[in-house]
Order: sequence, then C-alpha cells, then structure tokens
Amino acid sequence: INQYSNEDKAVVILECNFMNPALAKIRNEAIEIQLNTYEGLKVSKKALHDSTAQIQVVDSDNKETTKETKIQGVYVKYGNQLIFKQAVIIYSGEDYVICSEEVTDNAVVNVPNIMLYDEVVIEGDDLFDGKLID
Repeated sequence: INQYSNEDKAVVILECNFMNPALAKIRNEAIEIQLNTYEGLKVSKKALHDSTAQIQVVDSDNKETTKETKIQGVYVKYGNQLIFKQAVIIYSGEDYVICSEEVTDNAVVNVPNIMLYDEVVIEGDDLFDGKLID
C-alpha cells in the first residue's frame, strides 16, 4: 500500500493468479476492499422501514402477555400487493445492509423473514402491508 497519510488516497498493489476483463477494468477505479465477510442478502438502506409486531412474552410468574415490539423490514411485491418482511440486519454499510436469511434469535417469529429473490420495493409513498399495486 502506497499512501503518504491516512487522509490521502492510496495505491494498493494486489497479486492474483486469475485475470479477466472485469478485473482489468478496476485497475484505475475506486474499489472497496472488505476485510471481514458476511453472508446474507444485500439490501439498500432506502428500502428499510420500521414497523411494529405483536409478540407473546412470558413473565417470571409464568403469565403470558402480548407486547408490541419495533422491527425493521422491507416491503416486498407479492403478486399484486405488498407484504412486510422483517430484515434481521447482521451488517450495516454506508448505503446498504446485509440481512440474514436465517431466522435468528433477533427475529420476530410471526413476521416472515426476507428471502432470496424477494422483489424488494426501494421507493414509494404510503407503503403498508397488504397494499394493492399495479
């Protein structure tokens, strides 16, 4: 890495044993080098919305009550309507997040999780679960 100070641009020399046209094109482009890796679905932060869900909670007296909790998710096209699916975020970048496809401990059980090939709505006004679309 050739860089005079942390604020300056840097020149990075990488060595590889495979070269293709796409790799050759990034020679003079700004690239992002990730030191950690995450597996999941990359979703634009523009698509994220807050919602609430009802969950069942058991207290110390073994009494079950309903509690409202805040969740983040996306609206997905399902036929001619929108459905809300939760996004369990495992990494947050500048303009995107990586969401787990797996149902984790952070997931609300009665809300579906975002899945591969879901058609996520990035922009729109007055979005809600069950909204009919063209």
